[in-house]
Amino acid sequence: MIELKSFTKNYGKIKAVDNVSFTAPQKQVTGLVGLNGAGKTTILKAIAGIHFPDSGSILVNGISVEDNPVIVKSQVGFVSEQPNFIPDFRVLEFLKSELEIRRPELSKKEVDEELEKLVESTWIGDVLTKKIKELSKGYRQRLSFARALAGNPSVILLDEPASGLDPRQIVEMRNLVLSLATEKTILISTHILQEIDALCNTIAVIHKGTLKAFGTEKEICDFSGEKNMEAAFLRLTE
Repeated sequence: MIELKSFTKNYGKIKAVDNVSFTAPQKQVTGLVGLNGAGKTTILKAIAGIHFPDSGSILVNGISVEDNPVIVKSQVGFVSEQPNFIPDFRVLEFLKSELEIRRPELSKKEVDEELEKLVESTWIGDVLTKKIKELSKGYRQRLSFARALAGNPSVILLDEPASGLDPRQIVEMRNLVLSLATEKTILISTHILQEIDALCNTIAVIHKGTLKAFGTEKEICDFSGEKNMEAAFLRLTE
């Protein structure tokens, strides 16, 4: 579970996120939807412990990100829009090293078993011997998913996960997200309403750093006085 309580973040004199509160429940996909620059990535980075609130708080599974960032980071997998990798690593050696670092309790046999599961669930088996710098955008995104899952996190953060993917890859990504949501807390940021419709149980509409609405698609439509999510989104972000 993720809980934001009056979360506020400033960059100098710019208020990126202002007094945002909502809860992303376990075993659900919660959508963070807004225009580019709305503050979505700022929220995700704060949940991941990359930076901290200027006021308010964030709890992951009841643990304060600000007070216990190391513990929280061990429970969170973050798939960023522009993933950074060491380009000369080969895919297989990269994933194996991620498993060994993040889960030192695993035996060699268990590492190999977990590696096989990661490869199968993220469909990267045909690029294991390639260097990361040789991968297409789609495969880099899949590798980012695999890295996020390597630590067996209970919370997954997805920042614009459909960015740069072709239609088939988008369908595969959706299927993976939905399968993960049977056990984990998923928070996905996007400005693509089709992704919200296909994946999300609850939705937080963010505009210019503020929370405009939170709830199911029906609740947001009722709140905005509109008949569909597209019209509701346009109304709320006017």
